Amino acid sequence: MYKVDIYEDGGTRTTIFEYGDNDSLIKAGTLEKAVDAIDEFKFDMVHHNLFLGSYKTLVEIRNLKTDKVVFRGRILLPSNQMGEDGLYDSDYTAEGAMAYLHDSYPNYGTYTDYTPSQYLSSLLYKHNAAVEPYKQLKLGTVNFTKKKEVSTDPSFDTTRYSYTTPEKSTMDHIREDGVNRWGGEIFARYEADGTYIDWLDEPTEVKETSFRIGRNIKSIKRTIDPLDVVTRLIPLGAAEVNQYNQEARITIESVNNGKSYIDIPELIAVYGIQTGTEIFDDKTSPELVMQAGQEKVAEIRKQAAKVQIDVNVLDLSTIDLEPDEIVRGNKHRCYVEELGINGEVLRIVATTEDIMNPQNKSIRIGERPLTSAEVQEQIAADKNRMLERKMTTTTANLKQEVDYHQKVITGEIGGVLTVKDAEGNSIIKNGQSQFNLAVWRYYPPFYVDGVEIVRSFFVTNNTITSVFDAYTIVPQQKYLIVILSCYIDTAGATGTVEIINFKNSETKFYQSATVTAVGSGNQQEITFTVNLENISSEKLSFYLRFNSSIAQAKIYAREMFVGTTNTNI
Repeated sequence: MYKVDIYEDGGTRTTIFEYGDNDSLIKAGTLEKAVDAIDEFKFDMVHHNLFLGSYKTLVEIRNLKTDKVVFRGRILLPSNQMGEDGLYDSDYTAEGAMAYLHDSYPNYGTYTDYTPSQYLSSLLYKHNAAVEPYKQLKLGTVNFTKKKEVSTDPSFDTTRYSYTTPEKSTMDHIREDGVNRWGGEIFARYEADGTYIDWLDEPTEVKETSFRIGRNIKSIKRTIDPLDVVTRLIPLGAAEVNQYNQEARITIESVNNGKSYIDIPELIAVYGIQTGTEIFDDKTSPELVMQAGQEKVAEIRKQAAKVQIDVNVLDLSTIDLEPDEIVRGNKHRCYVEELGINGEVLRIVATTEDIMNPQNKSIRIGERPLTSAEVQEQIAADKNRMLERKMTTTTANLKQEVDYHQKVITGEIGGVLTVKDAEGNSIIKNGQSQFNLAVWRYYPPFYVDGVEIVRSFFVTNNTITSVFDAYTIVPQQKYLIVILSCYIDTAGATGTVEIINFKNSETKFYQSATVTAVGSGNQQEITFTVNLENISSEKLSFYLRFNSSIAQAKIYAREMFVGTTNTNI
């Protein structure tokens, strides 16, 4: 699914990993992406003769399925070592191209009545003028809802004035003076003609794919994070000089019965006293500071703690069993009854992806703020302790489908028989991936009444044709290969095995074979080879069917291999 290239600016590219290539230099790699953060790629390489230097060696990752660049950046930390086995290898950390914004520092500047787009454009212009060509970034889409200003004092009206200073990097200006002030989120978008910086609202669309135990959730853990919770707030106003010629801020003692703080009793009952301060530079009297402090307490009650959900998932879009790829920023419905999550819309705020096995992803969803009332409910429900449950086991029925999909993707289903491609060097395993094989099994199997499963064989004594399995195929290679192991348990009887597609009412292919072998110790191998070159359907499905010649005899059949290849075997 992924291809990884390294290169230096203006130099020749070298491919160090390509999905399905046995000669790749990378032996492990993870791609990490989080909302409003710089992308990161960590990878380990076998011993090699390439020179990969800090900051100068560039990395690009392309998704071969979508033909889109998903990462572009530079090597940050190379490390070489020898393991206990005496083998040498290297591990590296690469940071995404948005990190280039830390390499430039703008001059002093004041901007009046600039829009966010104009401000970002000005910063990128100065950045691009100060760095090498490969570090230059482009203005992308700027479209978000600006925060409402809370200050009525013109001297604090940040909607009118923007500033730059050489004391902070371009990246710090964008985050601190742009995103923190106006809102929205920034992302790096990798295109063929360069890297763009987008400034957007959080998406509102809820994706069709949902997260469910027994479907695509392998494990899940939910925690409530109270580390930033404040249960006693000290509000401070504008600074003024006191009688001792010291600068001090306005406090609220004079209007709050001698107390400089505001307590939140329901949170103190849960977390104890956790003191925090809030400075209101534009409040010039104790009354105004008190009012601002009370408004802040109301906000704290709405966001008393943070819920965080970490999930290990199967991305079933890799085999077209779900319509949506699991990526950072998307919103999905989640169903985990054991954790009290019943269709709640949650957002993916971070992903960690194994490029060697792209179907396996670790994601963080939620980070939704909890109100003080919700915190109390959660704590009470879990006997006054942090809610931290890990769904490591489920019932056999719930696990069955996830385990099945995992085996489809990794190629565990269908025995050990393998087929080589047209070049004779790439091993093709059943269900390895839709990018190489384009075949996967229906779930559950389509076997009909009268068909049993005995010792991994499908068995029937029906004299009429019975369906015992079904698959879906995308005709990307020349031939569909189905290899079956079959036998009859009664001498003198015969059986018939068939393969037939079932896309709409038109039959794209049909083949049959007669089974005469008697007994499990004398099984008959049957190979169906279907020429796909004249089949233009994007996706179609097929049944495997069988029947016995007499009701007193049973026919046994199982697939040893189902896949596609460019070699007619």
